[in-house]
Amino acid sequence: MSKSGKTITVFLLVISILLLCLTIITIFFFQKEREMRKFAEVKLQGAQENAIDLEANLKEAKKQAFLFEEKTKEAEERINGLMDDLELEKGLREEMKAENTSLKEMLEGQNESREVLFQDLIDAKEKIAALEKQLKESFEVPPSGQKEIFAENPAVTSEVPEGMVLSINRENNFIIFNLGKKDGIKEGMVLSVLRNAQRLGDVRVTRVQEDMSVADLVPPLTNSKVRKDDKVVVKE
Repeated sequence: MSKSGKTITVFLLVISILLLCLTIITIFFFQKEREMRKFAEVKLQGAQENAIDLEANLKEAKKQAFLFEEKTKEAEERINGLMDDLELEKGLREEMKAENTSLKEMLEGQNESREVLFQDLIDAKEKIAALEKQLKESFEVPPSGQKEIFAENPAVTSEVPEGMVLSINRENNFIIFNLGKKDGIKEGMVLSVLRNAQRLGDVRVTRVQEDMSVADLVPPLTNSKVRKDDKVVVKE
């Protein structure tokens, strides 16, 4: 071979080697690109799946938040209702307390009025007794025949006499009658109230003075059945 032919052969051989290397390099980079593309696709698919999961979790979180808000609103409504009930109960307690205080004051006032009325009746009775005594002293001494009549009837003074109703307290259901300690009346005694020989009911003595007493009505006897001047006798 000539020198120029060898040069061309070497040149072609170098070019072939270069082309082969370039082809190998191209194939290598193509494989790498393909692997990277597959890897990117896998990553993208994973990212999409993660995005779907995140979206589902976000929806679930929104749902839980909505439920929590609804429960919070319901709890607030219950708390407001309980507070309203508490305020109402507090107001009712204050009202009942004020009403109890008012009733207590009214009861104390009625008791005081009862005491005053009872004392006034006692004073009036004492005045009447004093006037009767003065009237008796102004009359002449009864004849001896009359003394004998009273002596023959000792039972009139030895037993509890017949009395009569002086007044009725219709608010507190008690009566005042004209029998007292001097007549043998004692606290706790039960007497009957009569009208025209008809028994109306019973009363129980709660307070006794010298000339008069107080007695509570024993059910079924009511203050509407009792009248002034009704008879009061010891229950048989």
